[in-house]
Amino acid sequence: MQTEALLARRLAGEPIAYLIGEWSFCGLPFYVSPEVLIPRVDTEMLAQLAMNRLKENPGHTRILDLCAGTGCLGITAAALVKTSPAVLVDLSDGALELCKRNIRRQPPHRPGGLPEGGCPPGPSHALGQFDVLVCNPPYI
Repeated sequence: MQTEALLARRLAGEPIAYLIGEWSFCGLPFYVSPEVLIPRVDTEMLAQLAMNRLKENPGHTRILDLCAGTGCLGITAAALVKTSPAVLVDLSDGALELCKRNIRRQPPHRPGGLPEGGCPPGPSHALGQFDVLVCNPPYI
């Protein structure tokens, strides 16, 4: 019965990522749901640009991921650039829950560890200053 239900959902046009509940981004696994857009390959270019920027300025730098969705941009940059923690921000409660799940999903041995600050509900001066801002807002 499960296979038939999944097939019916797929035939109705539901993306495969929503059916399986996860998707890969820059080689890392991320949970996805209809609460957020599915990370796309072209967004990986944005992540690469952020990582290149961070590598140009070695040392302790901070990343702000606005409209975080799955958190894939901030989490990936923090995981791949050892000294760069990230703060993930989104207005959607569903997206914030998914960000938290995706933060916990990343193995603790990954460079950069967990993004700092978790997922606050919105930008604030209390968050401090950032060296890199990434943002891939929903455009649909």
